[in-house]
Amino acid sequence: MGFLFVPLAINFAGNFKPATKHGFKLIFCCFAGLIPIYFGGVIWLHLGIGLSLKKAILSGVVPFIPGALIKITVTYVIFTNLRERNIVHSYK
Repeated sequence: MGFLFVPLAINFAGNFKPATKHGFKLIFCCFAGLIPIYFGGVIWLHLGIGLSLKKAILSGVVPFIPGALIKITVTYVIFTNLRERNIVHSYK
């Protein structure tokens, strides 16, 4: 269910004015896209399965943070490399 809200979160983050530097904006959008996914998972673990909120966060978010950080880092490196080669244009 959280996946349905990812485009909205990324769009909102992309239009956020203080995020003016392209690298920061890309990273900010990536993190913004994770929020609805993690939120939906935590809500399901809490309400659907009956875990406490703390256990839902510890089992539904924390184990996935290292992988998310790696994917965001790889995304940043690839995008920066493509932008330097003028293969991908920076977004506003």
